[in-house]
Order: sequence, then C-alpha cells, then structure tokens
Amino acid sequence: MANDTDLDAALELLEAKLKDQQADPIGAFRPYPKQQLFIEATAEYTEVALQAANQIGKTLTAAWLLSVWLTGRYPPGFKGRRFHGPVNARAAGVTTSDTATIMQGKLCGPGAPGEEGWNTGLLPPSSIVSHKLGHGVSGALASITVRHAGGGLSTLDFKSMEMGRTKFQGASLDVVWLDEECPIDIYTECLARTIATAGIVISTFTPLTGNFEVLDRFTERSPEALRNRHRVHMTARDAAHLESPEAQERLLAMFSPHERRARLEGLPLLGSGAVFDFDHEQLVSPLRLVGTEIVHDTLGPIESDYMALLWGVDFGIFHPFAAVLAAYDRNEDVVFVLKCFKMAKSTPVEHVSRMRSIAPNVKVVFPHDGAAHEKGSGMQLAEIYRKEGALMHSTHSTWAKGGYDFEAGVEEMRLRMISGRLFISRDCWELFDEISTYRRDQNGRVVKKHDDALSALRQIIMMLRAAKPAKIGPYRGYDVSGSGGPRAAGTDDYYFGID
Repeated sequence: MANDTDLDAALELLEAKLKDQQADPIGAFRPYPKQQLFIEATAEYTEVALQAANQIGKTLTAAWLLSVWLTGRYPPGFKGRRFHGPVNARAAGVTTSDTATIMQGKLCGPGAPGEEGWNTGLLPPSSIVSHKLGHGVSGALASITVRHAGGGLSTLDFKSMEMGRTKFQGASLDVVWLDEECPIDIYTECLARTIATAGIVISTFTPLTGNFEVLDRFTERSPEALRNRHRVHMTARDAAHLESPEAQERLLAMFSPHERRARLEGLPLLGSGAVFDFDHEQLVSPLRLVGTEIVHDTLGPIESDYMALLWGVDFGIFHPFAAVLAAYDRNEDVVFVLKCFKMAKSTPVEHVSRMRSIAPNVKVVFPHDGAAHEKGSGMQLAEIYRKEGALMHSTHSTWAKGGYDFEAGVEEMRLRMISGRLFISRDCWELFDEISTYRRDQNGRVVKKHDDALSALRQIIMMLRAAKPAKIGPYRGYDVSGSGGPRAAGTDDYYFGID
C-alpha cells in the first residue's frame, strides 16, 4: 500500500499537471492517431472532414485546431495548416443553442461572459480581447476577437445552420468550422467565403440524419475532389478512453440498436437503402496476414498449401487505385480478404511496388477498363502494370459463363457475406469503410461512389477460378514489411508463390 508521502507526491503532481493545462490548454492537447490524421490533412486539402462516432473528441479536435489558428500558437511539431498571421473564422452548429453550448463552450468555456466557467476553454484566458453577445439564446456569442501571437487580432463569428444560407453570405473567411451534418447550400456558401483567401472548410459530424449531400463530396472520384477534399473516419475503437469492454458496454447501453451503427462506428444511417444491411462485425476474418504467414486468431500460423491466393485491383484513372489480396479455401468455398490498400495521386510503378512488397508472385485480376489505352503511352493499362512486374491475368475479369454483370457481382458479395463465405481482416479498414456507406438511391440503383476497394474485391469474386494454390517460400529482392522498395541482398524474406 502506498504511504502518505507517496499519495501527497501523486496529488502534487496531478495538481501541477492541471495547472499546466489551465495555463496552456492548447499545448496540453494530445490527439489520438485518427485525430492527428485529420489535423495533418488540413495542410494539403481545402475541405477536410472528420466523420466520427459519438463521445470520441471530434468536436474537441476541431476546437483545438481553430484555437491554434486564431491565436497563432502553433505547438512544436505541428503538421497541420499554418496561416502567416491572424485569421477571420466562422464556427457554425445546427442550432444557436448547439453552437453556444458545444462549440462556444469548447473554445471559451461553459459559462457566459462574466459567469463562472467563462474563459476556461481551449482559447488561453489572456487571448480573448473582446466579445459581442448574440440574440435568442442566453449567453450565446455573436463573435469574439482573439489576440494573435504574431501581432494583430483574429476574429471568429458564431452562426447556426437553422439561420439559413443567406446568413452565411458576406465577408471572406480564412476558416469555417461546421459541426454536425450541414445542408449542402450552406456548405457551398461557406466554400465560397474561402475562395478569395485560399482558406479551408473543416467539418466534424456523426452521420445520423441520412443527409448524404456533403458526405458524397468526400466520396467523389473526380480529379478536383481528390485534389481538394479529404475525409477521416474515426470509430469508438480509435479512442483510447473508450477502448475497454466496459466503456464499450456503457456506450451500447446509451443508444437504441438502430442508432449504434452511427453512434459507435460513425457510419451513416442508411435504412432500407443499405446494400449490405447487417452487422458488419460478422465479417471480421479469423485469418490475417502477419509478415509472411497466414495466421488464424486462435490456431496461430496455418499450413496454407490448400489455400489459393488472388489479387484484385481497380485502376485509379479518376479515383484512387485500390488493391485487395484474398485467400480462397476451395474445399469450403470461403473467401478471406487478407490485405487491402488504396493509393491516390500515385503511379502504376508505386502500385505494383506496394503489391509486390506484400505478395509479389500472386496473379492479379482486373476490370474491363484494363483493356483501355493510356493516353500518354497508348498502351493498355493492364500491359503497363504487367511491364512493371505485376502478374496480370491474360484477360479482364468475367464470370465463368461470360460477361461482367455489375449487379451480379454486388449480389454475390452480399450473399457470401450473409452466408459466412466471405470474411475480411479487421485491418482492412478501407474496405469496411466502403461497405458501411454502400447504398442504393431512390430508384434502387447502386450509388457508385467510394467503392474502389469493393470494385477490386468484385473482380476477385468473379475470377475465383483463377486463384492458384499458394505456399510460402524463400524470396530475396522485395520488402514484405509493407513499405515497398528493394531490399538489400542477402536478407531472408519470404513470399506467397504460385504452384
């Protein structure tokens, strides 16, 4: 048992830590990895979204980021966007009450000006120079002025989406922060406010309303979308304070079953429009690829001679390139997805290098657009990948009886999922992410957005007859750690080979 001296020392340490946090609330913030990805994305993109579960700190992350920009107090090692001086910013929630209690509360503290709690938020106490009260909700602010570390003053106005689009017109802005799902007319108006300044719009939301208009912007495949927009998806499992079974159980008890998908996973409520409308936990595979071995969660490394391997790809012409590696148990007719990755703004050389770093001697099946000719070289896409060292199948993917019917592929994946004949390794988050948002429109047609990895998997499902029994053997030349690139001669690596 700890003695009194130890307890006193622990209390003194805790009090000192609390004082440090109060004196420097910006410097005290320690983002989780997914929050850090969101922060870093602001350095490159003009539209950045954090699609997240409840209670994991999405609003806190955006409020912290806005505090950094308003004050100019960039922490050491900060990798997000940097402004050269004071900024003009806007924060908007769904209602005036939401904006005041949530966004204003995070930035300025839970109390109204002059009340207990005021000036205890993420903005350092000495940084708020002045404020202007709003109308309608007691304690709600219309705007604040913030002292910038480099000299001058930043401004922040508070609005709510219930005000309507016209209230968002007017001045040019460097930063707009939208909390929760935003109507598309207000969102595009906010974008218009940032054009002249080359500014940024950040969004934080849990997709509860079924409003896909803004979410769909982040799943578009156009070159413009890939260049300007980025979305980070964060679930309850990505927050350390919620990773324990006890914390998960408490959260589950808070929400009705139909809400849990959105509340805990940050996934849209798709209703009857969902293509894969079932508990996605049942898809988690007991098999995974660990280094050079196929490992079963309970049995450990397994003999893989009876398995067959196959790569499926979706070429990244106007959208990210995607590749999926699957093992096929012919005896049980079960597909196990082992690896998945997506690469935007990259070349066939990089794609092939990444695939070879994982499984260099596995056949690759591809969609019919692989027969299309690349404009620069005039070569077929599949031939370009073949010349880079990928073991491309001789022809594009088709069903055994011919054709490459899209709906047949979607239905076959769905049937395999619900019958326990398709499993996906838990670390294939890109694939789970796409499955979670895959839906049909009001006319029953599949919305073909954000489905690059699903398209790659569909090639595999069509071409399982092309999978070959695989075994693990010695190999020298390519890194199997996942980083790609040549290895030094003499290193002992292994590969998945083809009989």
